[in-house]
Amino acid sequence: MVKQRTVKGIILFLLVIGLFSFTLLNGKSLASQRWIVTKAQSEEALAYAMQYVEHEVAYLFGGRYTIDEYLEAIGDGKEAGIEVGVDSSAVVLNSYRSAIPGILFRIDETGSRLARDISSSALYHYNTRHISLDQVRPGDLIFFKNSAGAITGVGIYSHTKGNNVVHFIVASANSGKVVLTNVVIGGNYWETRVAGFGRLEYSVIR
Repeated sequence: MVKQRTVKGIILFLLVIGLFSFTLLNGKSLASQRWIVTKAQSEEALAYAMQYVEHEVAYLFGGRYTIDEYLEAIGDGKEAGIEVGVDSSAVVLNSYRSAIPGILFRIDETGSRLARDISSSALYHYNTRHISLDQVRPGDLIFFKNSAGAITGVGIYSHTKGNNVVHFIVASANSGKVVLTNVVIGGNYWETRVAGFGRLEYSVIR
């Protein structure tokens, strides 16, 4: 009996040590190891997102397909927009995952838990450094809200034409596919539906 208790105690100790080693990196929680995307990473993500536009990848609420997965599924006879497609957060997550393999995101404000897949709202609240329009660069994020102020979608900023037309890539339910579209600064949609801009912050377990 004593021997069994000793063995169980050793196993428990090893499990605790293993968990401690997994959750700590250089004395810090893995969840606290945060990076902000570089200009090069943002541009690479934007280039990947543009491929969604070029291939006219269908919109599908909850769809998480990468471009390769989508094209393969279409080739196998799957129905676009019904069986395969992407929503707005998937375009962002997959585009940045192409630039930063192994990228992970916070799922709450504590930062104690990380996930590969999150919503637009979680991106906005827990994984974004909020920036102003004059700070935005290609690959940054543009967020959208409903009339109650809740985050409902996200796009990838492309460029600003002239002084007042912001172009971005988004999986659009209205268009039924991923599109490069725009919004006029100061217009009604801008004032009522654009929540702001952000630069992605992320974690990676190395």
